Amino acid sequence: MSPAPPDAHAHRRRPGPRGARVRAALTAALAGGLLAGCGLVPSPAKPTSTREPAHHIAYSVVGSGSANEDVSIDYSSNDGSGLHESVPGAAAIWATELTTEPGIRYLTLTAHAASSDLSFSLLCTITVDGVDEGSRGSFGCSHSVDLTAFRTAHPSVSPGATAPARTTTAAPTTSTRPPADTGSATPAGCRFVTTAEAASILFAHDGGVDKPVQSLGGDANRCTYLFETTQGTIRVEWVPRGRVNPLPGTRIGGLGVPGYWLDAGTLSRLDVQLPAGRFSVHVSFMVLPVDLKATAVEIFRTARPRLPR
Repeated sequence: MSPAPPDAHAHRRRPGPRGARVRAALTAALAGGLLAGCGLVPSPAKPTSTREPAHHIAYSVVGSGSANEDVSIDYSSNDGSGLHESVPGAAAIWATELTTEPGIRYLTLTAHAASSDLSFSLLCTITVDGVDEGSRGSFGCSHSVDLTAFRTAHPSVSPGATAPARTTTAAPTTSTRPPADTGSATPAGCRFVTTAEAASILFAHDGGVDKPVQSLGGDANRCTYLFETTQGTIRVEWVPRGRVNPLPGTRIGGLGVPGYWLDAGTLSRLDVQLPAGRFSVHVSFMVLPVDLKATAVEIFRTARPRLPR
């Protein structure tokens, strides 16, 4: 009788501890892949990206002096593409507003023109959700805004906001002026003239039409009072150690200091020279019949006691 064949598995080596761990890992990986493929094991969460929200944008270009040609203006549209416009070079004035689409992060505004007028200059301003900044140049200006950085620098500003709820401000019954605004949300540049004073001065020079201040914007030395949603503003600007350029303005008296009035139609400016610097009042109204010069002069007289000496 022949001997029984040896067991085929009798001489197979038993896996060591390392081999057992490798085999267990491979088995777990295969099982996990199969389960994930069947939807039984959730896949790792993908990182989420935060889109830039929509913002309310106001562009403006204001020129002083005269250019030899039209002022060329390029700016970012609501979807981030470029747009082009031009305006006459004599006392150039241009403005437009839009709301950006979500996801748009960068905005630019540039303007330029050739001029033989040594006093010619341009001011480019981009106002984002009521907060404005400007850039001035001799024959051109350029300004850009990173909206994400803007939100970081202004966390209290609501994206897309245009103006707070309207409030009615009655005309003053006496000549006593209230103190300057001190609220933490008020730009420091608005300390020269309060919102109540600005509304009262406008009421006295617009034929008795009550137009309360809808919103404020500015920085340490500037303040913009918005009365109308389109081209209805008073803006004051204090430039420490700044000097007034008398051209192309017209000298006006009765201020006690040198003052020059630039009549540019619906947007005009008063520049006043003080010992410590220059104070300017920009008045712009497209529809409301406002005595721009009288308004600017009264704004200056109101601000003067609070200006640096």
